[in-house]
Amino acid sequence: GRAALPDPVRQLEPTRFDGYDRLDDEVRLRFILKMRADGSALVAADQAAEGESIYLVSDTTPFYAQGGGQTGDTGVARQDTGLAEIISTERTGDGIVLHQAKVTEGSLRAGEPVRLSVAARERQATARNHTATHLLHAALRSILGEHTTQRGSFVSPERLRFDFQHDGPVSHEQLRAIESFVNQAVLDDHPVKVELMTVEEARASGAVALFGEKYDASVRVVSCGLLSRELCGGTHLTSTGEIALFRILSEAGIASGIRRIEAVTGARALDQAARDAETVYELGRHLRAAREELMDKVTALEDRVRSLRDELKELEREKLAGSVEDLSAKEQRIGTFRALFHEFPAYGARELREAGDRFRDKLGEEAVIVLAGRAEGKVVWLAMAGRGAIERGIKAGDLVREAARITGGGGGGRPDMAQAGGHDVSRVGEALAAIRQLVESAAE
Repeated sequence: GRAALPDPVRQLEPTRFDGYDRLDDEVRLRFILKMRADGSALVAADQAAEGESIYLVSDTTPFYAQGGGQTGDTGVARQDTGLAEIISTERTGDGIVLHQAKVTEGSLRAGEPVRLSVAARERQATARNHTATHLLHAALRSILGEHTTQRGSFVSPERLRFDFQHDGPVSHEQLRAIESFVNQAVLDDHPVKVELMTVEEARASGAVALFGEKYDASVRVVSCGLLSRELCGGTHLTSTGEIALFRILSEAGIASGIRRIEAVTGARALDQAARDAETVYELGRHLRAAREELMDKVTALEDRVRSLRDELKELEREKLAGSVEDLSAKEQRIGTFRALFHEFPAYGARELREAGDRFRDKLGEEAVIVLAGRAEGKVVWLAMAGRGAIERGIKAGDLVREAARITGGGGGGRPDMAQAGGHDVSRVGEALAAIRQLVESAAE
């Protein structure tokens, strides 16, 4: 759980946030807090030296504390005597903002003035992603329907994540339409306006509220032109054009009826576009085709691969037919059974099944067939039995279970056909010998 705060800190009024309009403020550093060795509580200290990890408390801060789906600000705290890097910002249940920091130069002193400076580039990147989530919400409701209400979100300088109610995957065409909707809003450069009003006034104005969220009597309503109007306490841009570019990275289901979209904006969206362009360039270089010819080239290659696969299958069938004729000479008469035990080192499960069908057709109702193959360093087993062999006590499932036991695997199946696998390819010969003994016992 969260470490306990000293009583003097808990008795403070909630920290006032003035970071909507500024990123830099000189305030009084009320407390420097250090964690006890056992991690159970924070204790007040008069000062902190270089290298120490601390928490800073002030009455006012331009740092946004993590909440409402938005990550906390980072930045620096500076006094005449030293500098600390603020690595995260959180708000306690009592409304006290804790600036988690590490002293990087000199020392800091409690009770003295301190200049708190938010990392401007990271705040702007976060604002891009936050404003983009509002446009994304509007796009989802426009393209998928009004049922696509928000079920959660998270924005940071790196990316945005948006969870929404919707049954079934969002199609590729719908995702492209959603992305286009947001980017058109970026190009149109709608003003982003913030209004303060009561919850009742906000809802009456058509503002969208997050289901289950608790709001104060006075709320902020953020509007992106006429496209979006939502209750929101986060930080935003002044116009949608500042987003620069919006790119969807992924869409997936995270729970029954809940989907998640992850996306990037600004510089990271441009980086993503550059990587996509580089991929297209490399494909064109390898395929010796211009960009506009790539799909035709890929389609032609797919057709060629299908044709070669068909040719290969035909060759395999011809080879298998020859193998059946050759191996039929290795048929063993065990009592009334017409038995065949063989290992195909290069055969997988599919090839074994086709070979087994051919052998059973040739050997007839007294057929007892056990074949071993190898796939990716493991043993694959197939056993088949004709109707007459089954009536005399042979069961394919029993045969492959014994083979799998010896080669360190498992499997089973019907009396007429069963499959299994094993891990120890060195014991295939031993397993085939053991199965022959089982068939001999059944023939007695």
